[in-house]
Amino acid sequence: MQNCDIPENLQNFYNKDTFWTKKVLQKLTTLSQKFNFNYIWPESLNCDNHEEIKLQFELLHTEIHKAYEKHLNKHRLHNINKYIDRRQQDFSDNQTRILNSILERKPQKITINRLLITPDEENPQLITDQEDIERITINHYQNVASSNNPALFTSYENLTPFWQHIYKEKHKSPEHQSILTTIITLEELTTTIQSLPNNKAPGPTGITYEFWKHFPKTHYKLLLIFFNNILNTGFIPSAWKEALLYPIPKPEFWNYQLDKTRPIILLETLRKIFVKIITDRLNKFLSSTNALQPNNQAGIAGSSTAEIILTIQTCIDIQITQNQKFYIMVQDLSHKNSVIIGNHLTNSFDLRNGVIQGEVISPILWVLYYDPLFEAINQTTYGGINLQANHPMNIYDHLNDPSIHSLQKNCKLLGYLDDTTWLNSSISHLEEHLNIADEFYNFSNIKINKTKCHLLTNDQDCINKGSVEINFGPTRINVDIIGKTDNLRILGAYFNAFNNHNKLYKKLLTTTNHLIHMIKKKKITEDMIIYVINKVILPRLEYMTQHIVVPNHINNRINIILRSAFKTISGLPKNFYTAAIHTSIIPNIIDFHDLQIRAKMANFYTASFNPITSDCIKILLLLSQNNFWYPRSPINIIQTFSKPLAKFNNIELLIHLLRNYNLTFTTNFNFSTKGGYFPIVDYLINPNYFFRYIRSLKTKRIMFLDQIIQPDSAFFKSWNEIKNSLHNKKGPIPLWYKHMINQYTLNPNNLRLNFDLPHLLQQILHVKRPKKGFNSPNQMIRLRNFWAHFWSPSVKDTTYGKILSKDNHNPNSPMMIMEHWVPCPIIDNFNNARDHTPNSRPNFLQPCEGCSLHYPYYIADLRPKYTTIEIYTDGACNVEQRQDITMGIGWLVTQPSTPSPITFSGSCKHFPSSTKAEAYAICTALLICPPRSTVNIYTDSLCCINTFHTITKRLTTPRRQLKIPNHNIWFIIAKIIAVNSLIVHLHKVKAHSGNRYNDKADILAKAGFTSTHLIEINQKHLPNNIQFIWDQHQDNIVVDQNVRHITRDIGNRQKFNAWLNYTTNTVLKQASFNQQIDWSMTEEFFKYNPHDRPTSHKLTKFRAWQYKMVNNLLPTMDVLY
Repeated sequence: MQNCDIPENLQNFYNKDTFWTKKVLQKLTTLSQKFNFNYIWPESLNCDNHEEIKLQFELLHTEIHKAYEKHLNKHRLHNINKYIDRRQQDFSDNQTRILNSILERKPQKITINRLLITPDEENPQLITDQEDIERITINHYQNVASSNNPALFTSYENLTPFWQHIYKEKHKSPEHQSILTTIITLEELTTTIQSLPNNKAPGPTGITYEFWKHFPKTHYKLLLIFFNNILNTGFIPSAWKEALLYPIPKPEFWNYQLDKTRPIILLETLRKIFVKIITDRLNKFLSSTNALQPNNQAGIAGSSTAEIILTIQTCIDIQITQNQKFYIMVQDLSHKNSVIIGNHLTNSFDLRNGVIQGEVISPILWVLYYDPLFEAINQTTYGGINLQANHPMNIYDHLNDPSIHSLQKNCKLLGYLDDTTWLNSSISHLEEHLNIADEFYNFSNIKINKTKCHLLTNDQDCINKGSVEINFGPTRINVDIIGKTDNLRILGAYFNAFNNHNKLYKKLLTTTNHLIHMIKKKKITEDMIIYVINKVILPRLEYMTQHIVVPNHINNRINIILRSAFKTISGLPKNFYTAAIHTSIIPNIIDFHDLQIRAKMANFYTASFNPITSDCIKILLLLSQNNFWYPRSPINIIQTFSKPLAKFNNIELLIHLLRNYNLTFTTNFNFSTKGGYFPIVDYLINPNYFFRYIRSLKTKRIMFLDQIIQPDSAFFKSWNEIKNSLHNKKGPIPLWYKHMINQYTLNPNNLRLNFDLPHLLQQILHVKRPKKGFNSPNQMIRLRNFWAHFWSPSVKDTTYGKILSKDNHNPNSPMMIMEHWVPCPIIDNFNNARDHTPNSRPNFLQPCEGCSLHYPYYIADLRPKYTTIEIYTDGACNVEQRQDITMGIGWLVTQPSTPSPITFSGSCKHFPSSTKAEAYAICTALLICPPRSTVNIYTDSLCCINTFHTITKRLTTPRRQLKIPNHNIWFIIAKIIAVNSLIVHLHKVKAHSGNRYNDKADILAKAGFTSTHLIEINQKHLPNNIQFIWDQHQDNIVVDQNVRHITRDIGNRQKFNAWLNYTTNTVLKQASFNQQIDWSMTEEFFKYNPHDRPTSHKLTKFRAWQYKMVNNLLPTMDVLY
C-alpha cells in the first residue's frame, strides 16, 4: 500500500500494523451477520478500498443504532406496560402510589451531605465536612424553638400583677380532677389500641402499631400494670426518652439550609399508646371544665380550622355590611433525640426547648402553654372586632319602647396551634394587644418572626400606601398590606377584605386545569380518573371555598373541565349526556355544584351546633333578618327570589341554594317583631329595586302591610294618611308605595286591593302585660283559682283555661300550664219562655273532655317511684308499605313487677328503619323512669347499643354527633338521662330466640303500625339550634340524618330524573314509572367487572359500551333509522 496516497487524517491508523487484523475482520463479520449486514470485508486495507470500508462502517453503525433503538423502545414499552399493570393493581392495594404517579408527586427526602450557612448575608458558606455538618445539625435542632432573648421572669413571684392574675391557679372540682388521676382501665386500653392507625412509622425499636393491635388480649393486664405503675410513681422508662428525628423539607426547595426544614420525631409506639390514653383524659377534662379560652381550642375534641375560618369570614361580612373598618393581622411563630442524616444517625442529643412534634399530646401541651396569652387579651376591655346585629321587637312607638333584639360578640384573637390571627377595629388597639403579646413571648421564651406579618384591611388609606408601620412591643415593624383584589391565606382559606373573590375563582380554575393537564397525559382507566376527581381535586376545591359560595358560572366552568377529562379517559363522545356522567346509577364523578351545597349545609349545621361558632350563626341570621326588614326568620323571603341578588351575603346565598333541593330550616331561637300579621316585604319582590325599597321602609319604620291598609282590610291608606302616622314625615311618595299601588289595586284612584285579606284583629299594643312573677331563673309557681283567656288561631275562638302552674327553667322559655275549660249551655228552669239577651246571658265553664288543644303534660308524673327498672324494648318497620311508611315501637316493664303489666305501643314516621324505631322505643321507655334510678334496657338492636355508647361519650365531637343517624332522638335520650340523673345500661338479647319478654315487646312494636299514638319530637328541646326541613310535598319532614348524605341522595335522584328526561330515554322513563326495571340490579350491572384486575383499560372500554348502549348512542340500525 502506498503511504503517499493515504489521507493525512488516516495516516496514524494505517501506520499501525495491528489495525486491520484477522481478529478485527472476524468481529466485523460476526457483527454483520448478527445485524443482517450483507458485506464481505476485504482482507487488506489500502488506498483503493479505504473509502468503501469507511462507507460500510457508517452503514453498519446505522444498522446497529436502529437495532439498539428498536430494543430500547421495546424495553421502554415493557417498562411502561409493567408500571401500567402495577398501577392498575395498586388501585385496590396502594392508592398513594397511584396518586403519586398520576399527579407526578415525588416524596421529598433530605440528604444532609452539605450545608449552606449564612453567618452574614453577604458571605454564605458551604460546609462539606461530615463532622461539621453533624455538629451544626445537632445545634440547630437542639435550639430550633429557643428564643435568643433572656427570660424576664423565672418564677411566679417575679411576674407582674397582671400576669400573676392570669397564671393564678384556677379552681377545679375533685370530680373533674379524678378524670386525670384514676387508674387506667382495661376498657380504656382496649379502646385506645383498637383506634390506632395502620402504616405508621415506628420508633427506635421498630415495633409498629400493627404489632400491638395483634397483641394477645390475655396479656393486656401486663400492660395495665406497667402503665398504672408509671402513672402512680411518675417514673418513665429510659428507653422512652430516645427518639429518631427526621428532617423533612418545607414546601419550597430547602437549598441545603436547615431553617427551611421541619423536624419530625419518631417515638416508641408503646409510649405513644400510654400518652394517647392520658391525652384522651386531658381532652375530656378540658372539654368538660372549659379550662381553655374559647378562641384557643386547637387539638380539643370538636375543634377544627372550620371555626376560625367561619369567624374570620363573619367578621369581614358584618364589617362590610355595617360599613366599618377592620384590621386582621397574621403573624408567624418560629418552631434525648437523634437526627437521621442520609442513611446514618448522628450522635444523641438532648432537646433543650420546644414541644416534640411527633408526640400525641403535643397539640394540647402547646395550647395549654399558649392559653395565658388568649386569656390576657380576652380580658382587655378595648379593641377587637364587634360582631353585632340588632332588630326591633316592636315596630310601633320605638321612642317609648326602645327594646330590640340584640346579639353581640367580640373577636380579638384567634389561634390554631402556631397560627395566630389578630383582629381589631383600629391600629392603636392592635398595637396595645401586640404589646401584651410581646411581653408574653419574651417571658415564655417563644420565638416569633415579627417581620413575617401581613395585614388584611378595608381601610382604603392603608391599602393605597401598600404597607404600614406598627409597634410590636418595643420594635417598630413594617407590615405589608394585602391589596384590594388580593387574598390573604389563613389556614388554607383565602380571604379578601372586600369579598372580591375573583382571584380565588381564577385560582380554582387554574388548579383544576393544572391537575387535569397532568392526568390527561397518563394512560389511566375510568376508575382512576373518577378516583382522582372525587378524592383529590374536588376535596381540594371544597376546602379552598369552604367560607364562600362559588357562583354558578364558576361551578359550570369547573364541571366542564372535569367532564371533558372524564369523557376523554372513558372513551365517551363529546356530546355524551351531562346528567348521565353525574348520575349515581353508574360509576360517576361528583357535580361540583352539588358538592358545594353538601359541604355548605354540613358546615352550617355543624357551626350552629358547635358552642364556639353558634353565636356567629345567630348574629348572621339576625343581621340578615334586619337586612330584609322582616318580622321573623327571612328564610322564606330569600328563597322567593329566582336568582340570588348581588347584595346577598354568604349565609343568604346558602339559604338560596337550599331551594334547589326543596330544603329549608327552622331555628330554636326566634327574633320576632310585633306590630302586624303580613310582612310588607312579601309584596315587594322586585330584584332591581328591592334593597332600595328596604332602605326607605327602615327609615319610615314600616314593616307590615297592616300599617298601610285600612282597618277593613280592603283598601290601601292614602300616602297622606300613612305619613301622618310616621315619625319621619319628610320626603316624596316612595317608590315602594307606588309599586304597591300599581301591582295590588284594582284601580289606583280608589286604592281597593285586588286580593282578599282576612279581617284583621285590631291590636292594642300599648296595653301593659301582667308580670311573669318569677323571682329566680329556675322556679315553678303553683297557683290557685287563677284563670286566663286568649284568642286561639287554631280553633278561631276564645279559649278559657285554669292556670295550674307557671314554670321558668333555663334555657327554656317561661311556660304556663293550663287546664282547658269550655263554655256550657245553661237551661233556665224557672222561666223557659223568657230568652236572655246575649249581653245578659251568664257564662258557665266546665272542664273540657278532650280536644285538639290538649297536651298530656302530666302523664309522666303518674309513674311509680322505683330505683331499679328493667324494660324490654323493640321497634319494627312496616316494609310492606310503599309510601308513608310507619314504624311501630313497643316496650314492657318487667321489673318492678306489677299486677297489671306496664306496656306501651306507638308509632313514628319519616326516614324509616328498624334502628330508628328501636331508638324511639328506648326514648319513650326512659320517659317513665323516676329520677336517680338505675335502668336496664334489653334490646335486640346492637346498632342502638353502639350508638348509645357513642352519643354518651364526651369526646364525640359535634360534627360526628350530627353524622349519627336519627341523632335528634339520641339527643333527647341523652338529655333525659342527664336531667333525671339516670344510670342506664343497654343489654343485647337475641331476636326471636324464645325470650318471652322480647317476643312480647316485638308484638307490641308490630301493633304500633296501626296505633293512634304517633310519637313526634318537639324541636324546641333539642340542643342543635337549627333543624333542616325537607319540604318537597309541604310535609315539613325534619332531617335527622347525616345532612351530607341526605343532600347527596336528593342530588343523585335529581340527576337520575334529569337523565331519564332525555328524549332518547323515553322508553326507559316509561318503563321505570311502570316499575319494569330493577334499578338496583342495573347498578350492579354497571359495576360488573369481568376481568381479574381491580381496573383495566378493557374494563374502561367495556363500560363505555355499556353507557352508550343504555343511552341509545350505539350506531345500531334502529338509531340510524
